Amino acid sequence: MKTKTKKQKAVEVSEAKKRSDAALKPLVLFAQKNPGTITRIAEGLTRLTGQTQYRQNVGEWLHPDPARRVEPKLGIGLLLIDLGEKYRGKKAKP
Repeated sequence: MKTKTKKQKAVEVSEAKKRSDAALKPLVLFAQKNPGTITRIAEGLTRLTGQTQYRQNVGEWLHPDPARRVEPKLGIGLLLIDLGEKYRGKKAKP
């Protein structure tokens, strides 16, 4: 079994970040134009997960600058997409 080099791991991470950024881009743009969206999403995530999700964390996940944006974990990322569709007025995919 071969181990991956640092360069191979970096390429995989950058590909995952690109996919994450593409999936969250509509929500990032919506949050920029609509004040209070980040707070509403933090409250929605807290309701869905049962754990306190802070506005600061949501702000890092949805930061307008891609270089400063933090990639959320898979479960939170999926919840962000669902909540984003709900708040933007689009029906979430089944």
